[in-house]
Amino acid sequence: MRAQSDPWFSEYLLRIGNGTENTIRDDYVRLPDEIVIPYGDSEDSVNTLIEYVFPSLNDERNTTSTEYMSTRTILSTKNDFVDKLNTNMIDRFPIKEKIYHSFDSVDDDSQNNYPLDFLNTITPNSLPPHELKV
Repeated sequence: MRAQSDPWFSEYLLRIGNGTENTIRDDYVRLPDEIVIPYGDSEDSVNTLIEYVFPSLNDERNTTSTEYMSTRTILSTKNDFVDKLNTNMIDRFPIKEKIYHSFDSVDDDSQNNYPLDFLNTITPNSLPPHELKV
């Protein structure tokens, strides 16, 4: 974790947590330029972010390295964004993707009769999508 290895970042987080970091209108914290990737065109910004966090992602040595993959992360506020990021990143992998499907089974319940196609579109928090590409 960056806070453990970067004293400046650790102090910055402490100032935010203690309420001593300068704010804008009492509830916004300005992020220093050193930790921000400028936002421009939506697609270009996503590609810039991925390339910054996962440099040389198209190199098979990186995509098969547990150290490379486990020491990097991109956080997002919505599952839709995560799905788009994952799709974008998987498309860059030099190896063939594998597709896994969730187990399709419905209890026999005449009162809750939902089409299987509809159920496969639901992606609850903390669960993978029906079709998982890795």
